[in-house]
Amino acid sequence: MVIDNYPAFAAAYEDADELLVQFTREGGGYGLHVVLTVDAPNNIRMKLSSNIGLVISLQLKDNTEYMSVIGRTNGLVPSPLPGRGLVKGEPPLEFQTALPAAGQTEFQRTAQLKQVFGKMAIAWGNQPRSRPINTLPEAQPLCELRELWDTNKNTDATPIGLDEDSLEPFGLSLNSGPHFMVAGPPQSGKTTLLRVWLMGLARALSPQQLNLILVDFRQDSLGPLAALPHATVVDTPDAFAARIEQLDGVLNERRRMLEAARQRARGDFDAQAFSAQFARMVLVIDDFDAVRDQAPVEAMMALDGWAKASRGLGLYIVMAGAEGDFFGVDGWARTVKDQQTGFFLGSADMQVFNARVPYALTKKLYAPGQGFFVAKARLTQIKVATPDVGAVRLAQMVRDVRERWPMRAREAGAAEDILEVQAMPSAF
Repeated sequence: MVIDNYPAFAAAYEDADELLVQFTREGGGYGLHVVLTVDAPNNIRMKLSSNIGLVISLQLKDNTEYMSVIGRTNGLVPSPLPGRGLVKGEPPLEFQTALPAAGQTEFQRTAQLKQVFGKMAIAWGNQPRSRPINTLPEAQPLCELRELWDTNKNTDATPIGLDEDSLEPFGLSLNSGPHFMVAGPPQSGKTTLLRVWLMGLARALSPQQLNLILVDFRQDSLGPLAALPHATVVDTPDAFAARIEQLDGVLNERRRMLEAARQRARGDFDAQAFSAQFARMVLVIDDFDAVRDQAPVEAMMALDGWAKASRGLGLYIVMAGAEGDFFGVDGWARTVKDQQTGFFLGSADMQVFNARVPYALTKKLYAPGQGFFVAKARLTQIKVATPDVGAVRLAQMVRDVRERWPMRAREAGAAEDILEVQAMPSAF
């Protein structure tokens, strides 16, 4: 790692200074070497410079400064020639810097270097090259992220954004749950995250493999996904109660089938393999406070037991809302919260997750869609992709999914009852 003009780098990236201290202290054992240039000895912190073993000093204006850089020189001062300097050692030695290429002028030497680099590139051929250093985009189009993700194999995760540390696509699997909490201040990107994630699931899984139950009492956040062949939108308290009643019937039937299969197997039974045939039912609740305040008590109580006993039955719950909405919750919402898996967007000041955020990250400003994926107190910094920028927008993605899974595509306005279909044995 070579950083030219370290003082300017440190001023622009204050948080990176502590990382450099760690790199210079521990990196050698992992093959990481750091080279820094500074314009004056006092422009680098002692905490960092003390980790650097090899020090070279070109000519300094004040001869007394060599002592702080090289150590005791016993009167040795480099000759006043371009490229002449001292290298730290016992004793210190004077050296002359070589020119990187032949030529009488800087222009000629630069041209010569370019020729050398070109020949090296040809000689290297198609062998692996160093990866480009990318920067975090202001907005990451979902359509472009999907193209990157399609090159990744052997994973059941779907892409939802970028890992801010590696700038590689970040994917999420339902198996990381089964339940997830999405929290953050207003306008922090929670609904966008839900849209992106659910679009990815609908693209990857057929309607026979995935049912999306989208609870949106405010009728403005998950509506764009209503046309997905996997989706049923629940937008009133009465519809929520009816849906939970149907869900109760499906889960009871699945439990009966699971128990019957276990008894037939007489001890040699793989419950996970048997449960894999169940369609995944994802209950998504946006604006949790609206559901908490308006949903019938009986429906909420019915959901309590299933949230705890859902593993192996194909039920996944995703609830999203402001952080304050999740304080003091009980029942099924407490079960989801206690799993401590999900997202916190728009801020690092999280209290709803039992995770420690590094101090350097608490000072950072978070744009909508930026935040953390939390899994059992482990943090991953992410930036959620945006479905409404780029060459392919959300509406077109929905149309593409309908074409991908035509056997369950619905005519506009037709309300197919996914859960009733799922209650049939052939759909399990």
